Amino acid sequence: MDAAISVIKNLGSACLQVPVSIDIEQMIAELSLLLWEGRLHFDQYLQSLGKAAPVKNLKALIGSGRVHPSIQPLLREMQAVTSPLGDSEYWQRLYPRRAELRQILTYVFQRYRLDALVYPHQKCLVAAIGEPQQERNGFLAAASGFPAITVPAGFSEAGLPVGLELMALPFQEAKLLKMAYAYEQATHWRRPPEL
Repeated sequence: MDAAISVIKNLGSACLQVPVSIDIEQMIAELSLLLWEGRLHFDQYLQSLGKAAPVKNLKALIGSGRVHPSIQPLLREMQAVTSPLGDSEYWQRLYPRRAELRQILTYVFQRYRLDALVYPHQKCLVAAIGEPQQERNGFLAAASGFPAITVPAGFSEAGLPVGLELMALPFQEAKLLKMAYAYEQATHWRRPPEL
């Protein structure tokens, strides 16, 4: 991350560390809509594949035996939700809590006159299949609805990719894409996965 920040500075950006204290794990616990919307999105996606889909809905996916055991419980919880619309917890997560997060982020952007927030996409390396992934900073953009883009920041000693995320205020996508493009042209750190 330090090398990535150095590149950003060398491209002419002024960088400063801002005091944003957001507990990502707590935010995920309070704002995630996965249990409420997961079944709907899985079903829509699988149906969009038409005849090419090996299964037609989440229920069939769970029953197929082709799902890693570590995510079976989550998928079963998602399958149990028939509609989130009558659940007050869903509405709390959807509006008031997310509105508060957007207010905090907007204040930070305005207070420090930022074009973008820059942070590691994840605070720790990607977890192995079956292990829980912790400290996923990338959820910040999903929960706030603010535009963000992730670019390569290099690789860990073990060869795992590390991502740098840039986030901007709403409707600043063009500026965000220009910044990401300039960064990627200066680094060329993307490396295709070995298959």
